[in-house]
Amino acid sequence: DPTILDVIQRTDTGGVPIETCLYDARTPVPKDLRGEFDVVLTDPPYTPDGIRLFLSRAYELLRPRCGCIYLSYGCSLRARERGVAVQRVINEMGWLIEAVWPDFNRYFAAASIGASSHMYLLLATPQTRPAVRGDFRGEIYTDQGHTRGAQAEAGEE
Repeated sequence: DPTILDVIQRTDTGGVPIETCLYDARTPVPKDLRGEFDVVLTDPPYTPDGIRLFLSRAYELLRPRCGCIYLSYGCSLRARERGVAVQRVINEMGWLIEAVWPDFNRYFAAASIGASSHMYLLLATPQTRPAVRGDFRGEIYTDQGHTRGAQAEAGEE
């Protein structure tokens, strides 16, 4: 998001240099960024494919066999099955859920996720692998598949 990058660039960092880069996670991680980071913080689209994509890209950004990911993910108590599906993706990719801080982030007008999200600390294991390589052409937002599925059921496709 260019607006967020602009705010970061204008923030007083106390002399610590910060570089930003506009990047679309649906494309491969640029070669000059692969394996360059110790920590990745991500707040991906709250779908299994969104989590799968963003964790795959985060894996590529981390230094080999080290580093961690802070993953923000929310689902309401009425939709716990979504949380199970996301935790399944995390585990299938070989990440260890080291810690979870409930209700870490608060949101306005986000009732579908209970107006909050948890912060997960994920650690790589010897089994951790990206689930997505190359360009991603799937749907990562909740309304994409729902709209298309509803149209197909109504015979509108």
